[in-house]
Amino acid sequence: MFKVVGVGVWLVSRAAFADPYPEEVTDRPVVLNPGMTEVDAEETFLSTSDGALRDHRLDLAAGHAFGPVELDVDIGFYASVEAQYSTGAVPGDVYVTVTTGAPQSNPKLHEAQAFGVQHKLLVVPHAFALRFDLGVALNENRAIDDTWTHVLVPYANVTAEAQLAPFIAVLAGIYGAVPAAYSGANVYAAGLTTFGGLIVTVDRDWDFFAHAGFENVTRTVNFPYIDVGIGRRFGR
Repeated sequence: MFKVVGVGVWLVSRAAFADPYPEEVTDRPVVLNPGMTEVDAEETFLSTSDGALRDHRLDLAAGHAFGPVELDVDIGFYASVEAQYSTGAVPGDVYVTVTTGAPQSNPKLHEAQAFGVQHKLLVVPHAFALRFDLGVALNENRAIDDTWTHVLVPYANVTAEAQLAPFIAVLAGIYGAVPAAYSGANVYAAGLTTFGGLIVTVDRDWDFFAHAGFENVTRTVNFPYIDVGIGRRFGR
């Protein structure tokens, strides 16, 4: 654990978080405690050029921590597998994600791979924390004419977590991505997303959550979205 003298801010390693797994969202490590399992169900309402919040998608996810490594599987509109490793120190938790879309009746397909680092800054224990995410993704898209395009996208995200009570937390964050290189004739623009959320914890192991935000806030047309879900943890 590292402390900035005179500021009162901690760069928090995994060892700094309480054991058993904390009820407060602000005090939870990025990676689950060894041996823990978490399952989630989430419904997302998306906006498109056809209208606001008309498209909805169900996601089911499960994760388990094998020592310092957490393995997560998510099945929904896309299927993804993610492995996170807790370094226990700066720079934080390292992750690799592989994503693919479902095969279509035509050749269209989306695939992606991402590599990144997450770190949590515990500003005030049991009250306030900042979570940082920095990475790069390679998005691959196959068009209906069976040609592929590739987009290399560095991204960054910062989320503020405030604990209003031991069982209630609110979130606010911003996510940005800037295409660094791409193939094909399409031109890809930078994107900025803002979001907020609420997490209510019941009996320590149940989370009921909701998020809302706007995609492409720097462009003329914004796309609001809402997601609601429930999560359950097993083991501590």
